[in-house]
Amino acid sequence: MQAHRSKIEIVPGELVWVDLINPSSKEVYEFSKTYHLDKKFLRDCLGPEHLPKIDRIGRVFFMVLRAYDDQSGSDADSVRTLTRKLAIFYGAGFVLTIHRTDLLYVHRLREKWHNDTHLLQTVNHQASELQYMLIHDIVEAVTNTYQSPMEDYFDQLENLETALMADSEAQIDLRAGHYLKRKNSLIKRMLRMHVEVVDKLINLAPPTMQDHFKYAKGHLEKWYIYSDDLSENIHGLLSHNLALASQRTNEASHKTNEVVRMLTVISLFFLPLNLIVGFFGMNFSDIPGFQAWWGKWFAILLLLAVSVFIYFWARRKEWIK
Repeated sequence: MQAHRSKIEIVPGELVWVDLINPSSKEVYEFSKTYHLDKKFLRDCLGPEHLPKIDRIGRVFFMVLRAYDDQSGSDADSVRTLTRKLAIFYGAGFVLTIHRTDLLYVHRLREKWHNDTHLLQTVNHQASELQYMLIHDIVEAVTNTYQSPMEDYFDQLENLETALMADSEAQIDLRAGHYLKRKNSLIKRMLRMHVEVVDKLINLAPPTMQDHFKYAKGHLEKWYIYSDDLSENIHGLLSHNLALASQRTNEASHKTNEVVRMLTVISLFFLPLNLIVGFFGMNFSDIPGFQAWWGKWFAILLLLAVSVFIYFWARRKEWIK
């Protein structure tokens, strides 16, 4: 994407908003000379991995915000792939925003402030108030980007719950569930860090703007609570799914154990009987009773006696109910 620069004179000669899209390192350093920016700020500005924060060196403030990227893929689950960074420098008489792509919410803010500039100039606002009013609008716009994914995540959770409850034999896609948990955890982390940034802005803003930032903080905390609630629900759903899977495994194991138990009981009966039959079935003439008339009846009575003994012994051991 080619570099683009927008400049809005909010209060001519007193306050200007400069928005830089995909600037080169050379352009950023040129602006650093104009607005007396520290090189440490510039390194943070150009790096893609920084998290929401606000720092101050001298009279210049440097702030990083991260908005949800609605163009992120379904497999995005990291800070860099799920969010877009917006770097903000502000100090006496200027607000400078820097980002890699033309973010939709920043584009809308540029149009809003361009159209409302003449109206704002007719109202008795000091430049410092208007500066923090712009920063407040940026914070609110960043916060609003998290509304759509949060609603989508709740819908995904509802679909997973419906799939799980519709069929007692069903199992949810654990991969989808863990992706949802990971994404929500990341957004929850971003919301918490933005709350910390807004806390600092409340103390920095003029008294007339502090209530606005308190409202913005409340907005962030609302989505943070929703995210926390969603996190608990996802955890509960995954635990419930694992419990159902474990129950099915236990039921299958119980059935297998019953079959093995039955085979064991049958073997318990027939093993001694086979031993007796095998003994008397050997073709040796010197086996006691082999030629006698009572030999057959002795063998039959012995088989019955052993069977009765095994039956009552197995009942006593509760192997047969």
